[in-house]
Amino acid sequence: MIDLDGPLGGENNPRDLAADVSSLVGPLRQLGLDNMKWIERRSYTIHCNWKVFVDNSLDGGYHVAYAHEKLAEGLEFGGYETQIFDRSSIQICDSSGKDNRLGEKVMYAWLYPNFFINRYGKMMDTNLVLPRTVDTCEVIFDFYVDYEDVEEWNAKKTIRNSIQQSHLIQQEDVEICESTQLGLQSMSFQRGRYSSKLERSVHAFHSMLWDEIKEDLTS
Repeated sequence: MIDLDGPLGGENNPRDLAADVSSLVGPLRQLGLDNMKWIERRSYTIHCNWKVFVDNSLDGGYHVAYAHEKLAEGLEFGGYETQIFDRSSIQICDSSGKDNRLGEKVMYAWLYPNFFINRYGKMMDTNLVLPRTVDTCEVIFDFYVDYEDVEEWNAKKTIRNSIQQSHLIQQEDVEICESTQLGLQSMSFQRGRYSSKLERSVHAFHSMLWDEIKEDLTS
């Protein structure tokens, strides 16, 4: 077991995870990472291939205005920024000030191939995406908070509300991911182009995955 930063740890199996995650640590620490405390775990079974969920989470906010109306109100999409690294990416967006839960800025960090760190307000959640079958995956959410006393009444109320909002967003994501899976299985499905402005992280994910597939085929 190695300490990555703050409340996060991982195992080198077989890669050097500390090196892989190093590009994410600085930006995450700017929003506060060291004082995070684990608070709760939730798990969701989704009837889609695991890559569909990853694609949905990396699309640069492409689907947010359509699938997450309340979340969209709290974000300023004009300043949405995507940063791509060797084995990871970061999506950063200023908040609009309409949702106190989000704080001043939100950050969605991704570590190839299937791990997300989402930082907003006094909350952070991590998402581990696990393939179960060719068209089913499990997403494990762990929630962390930056409160000195998590049992204090106002803090407890805010934490419950934030986790409930996250649950509602996840239900909306389940709907769009399962709908996408049905579309992929349709006889009429055809490949489309990437959005060069919004889907840079999606393209990076596909490129990393393709590089690994080619390496396996030639080894």
